[in-house]
Amino acid sequence: MILYLTEDYRIRVVKATKIMFLWLAATNFSPSVAAFVADSYMGRFLAIGLGSILSFLVTSFLLNFQLMVLFHYTLISLIYLF
Repeated sequence: MILYLTEDYRIRVVKATKIMFLWLAATNFSPSVAAFVADSYMGRFLAIGLGSILSFLVTSFLLNFQLMVLFHYTLISLIYLF
């Protein structure tokens, strides 16, 4: 990721390292915050249920979006082919 930031975005190594540190800190700390909220305010079964539903919806959206983009580019390539 550091190479991607430094080569493609032309960010200096020090700034790219800071960006990576903040990203990793946020992604590693957020499950702790979510666990605290789930245990303190929601209860175990509600948190598991909402997490399962949200995971299913996000996965379905990403799959449908991927298929929509793939179909779009396949259709464009077929149009230009003929």
